[in-house]
Amino acid sequence: MIRPLATILFGLVLGSGAAAAGTCDAIMNGQLKGLTVPTRVVNTDEMNGMTMSFENIVADGTIYTHTKDGSWKAEKQSANEASIRKAWTDKDTCEPAGTEAVDGEMADVVAEHINVANMPMDSKFWISRKSGQILKSLSAMPTATLTVRYYYDNIQVPSAGTLPAH
Repeated sequence: MIRPLATILFGLVLGSGAAAAGTCDAIMNGQLKGLTVPTRVVNTDEMNGMTMSFENIVADGTIYTHTKDGSWKAEKQSANEASIRKAWTDKDTCEPAGTEAVDGEMADVVAEHINVANMPMDSKFWISRKSGQILKSLSAMPTATLTVRYYYDNIQVPSAGTLPAH
């Protein structure tokens, strides 16, 4: 996967104008905030002409994944403060990439470039000026594109009745 999925799943914490600093620290700090904010995450992966979508809800240390049969699978969240900080250590490839609206909400855009297994990956993170959370991310590699939308309002954690028996 492009970056550990749990690392991608979290919101950013930036005050207005923080993205102008152009550092990857802003993304890391936002992901740390995301450890405590219930989030609905909708992923759309495009690879080799095929498109796949999936949905997760992240809340209270658990990642709930919506399965093909309509049920939800619950897994303990593996990301924690230490793993997020380690993932962003010595990152210096981020820069401001403008300001755009996402669903009518103004966002600072931060661009990141890294190499994963000797393959270049360019990502953008749209960071809400109002809340400081990630609204959207887009990661592009030569063979795949991952678009992720993040939602924070009215998050409903799946009930035990919708979770498959373990």
